[in-house]
Amino acid sequence: MGAPVPSAAVPVQPVQPVQPPREPSATAVKGALWLGSFLLFFGVMSFVATFVEGVSWWQYWPVIFVILGIVRMVVPAKPGHRTRHFVDGLVCFCVGGTLLPMSLGMVGWQTIGLMLMGLWPVLLMVAGLRILGGALKSPLLTLLAGACFAVFCVVGLVWYAVPGSVEHVVISAPYGRDYYIEMPPWFD
Repeated sequence: MGAPVPSAAVPVQPVQPVQPPREPSATAVKGALWLGSFLLFFGVMSFVATFVEGVSWWQYWPVIFVILGIVRMVVPAKPGHRTRHFVDGLVCFCVGGTLLPMSLGMVGWQTIGLMLMGLWPVLLMVAGLRILGGALKSPLLTLLAGACFAVFCVVGLVWYAVPGSVEHVVISAPYGRDYYIEMPPWFD
C-alpha cells in the first residue's frame, strides 16, 4: 500500500433552495377572468348568431351577465366570503337569463314592469334576507336571499311574460337544414 494521495480541495458551493413560482396577484387573476369572459362572450355570440336567422350577435348582450355569473359562482372566493360570492354570481346569472328573452324579442320589455308591480314583496324579502345575512354573517340567509331572487326571475317570466315580436325561431344548420321552433303557448 502506498502513501495516501493528497486530494485537491474542491470548493463546495452552498445549494440554493429552489424558489416556488410566485402566485399570480389577485389583480392579474381578476383581469384574466374579465378578459376571458368577454372573449368567451363575443366568440360564442358570434358563432350562435351565424345559425339563428333574424338575430344579430349584439342582441345576445345579456349573455355577458350569464357568463360573468357562472364565473363568479365557480371561481372560489376567500374563506368567509364564498357564500356571498356565489350568491352574487347567482343574481348576475338570473338577471342575464331574464333579460335574454327580452333582448331576442321573445318576451316584451313590459314584462319587467309587470314583474316589479306583481312581485315587489319578493324583492323586499330578498333585500331583507341579504341584509340579515350580512349583519349576522349567516351563509344560510345569504343563500336564501339568492334563491328568492332566482324565484322572482323565474316566476316573473312565467306569470308576467308579455309576448314579444318573435313568433318562432329559425335555426339554420349546416348543409341548408332549417329548424323552426314555435314560441310556447304560455307566451301568448
